[in-house]
Amino acid sequence: EVDFGKIMWSLLLAVMTVHLTSATTTINITYTNCTSNSAEASLSNLEFDPTPPEKTNSNWTASANALVKESITGGTFNATISVLGIPIDQESGDLCEPKKIIMPDNAGVFYWEGVKCPTPSSGIVTVNMTVFLESTNPPVKAKVLVTTFDQKNRDLICVDL
Repeated sequence: EVDFGKIMWSLLLAVMTVHLTSATTTINITYTNCTSNSAEASLSNLEFDPTPPEKTNSNWTASANALVKESITGGTFNATISVLGIPIDQESGDLCEPKKIIMPDNAGVFYWEGVKCPTPSSGIVTVNMTVFLESTNPPVKAKVLVTTFDQKNRDLICVDL
């Protein structure tokens, strides 16, 4: 029997296509910017610290930098996790508030650090996500679709990991 809960949480942390390689205990991360041209923000870049491939059993951080068109005073984020093209879980939260997500079966921990709201009326806004994944997670490829919305529920940025 497959434990989809454990698989889902072990994937959440990339905000992209995640490939866990158990023999080397590294995580190879790639991403696609799926932000629409009509969105209220545009993804400038996504940086990883340390740089990929990331290691399991240690913290690593993904920093998304976005150019906003107007001040953000609130909003939400959604993350949909799919394995083999089948959605297996969704997490949502307040865009401006930190959120700690403990993964089932001790698979790891995900920290959404939140956007510092209100943001400037225009300019670069950064959101950091820190991840810790256990090396005991099964090797698997998955997709994580992360979407963000402002206080008026308008699209901000979208990242397909």
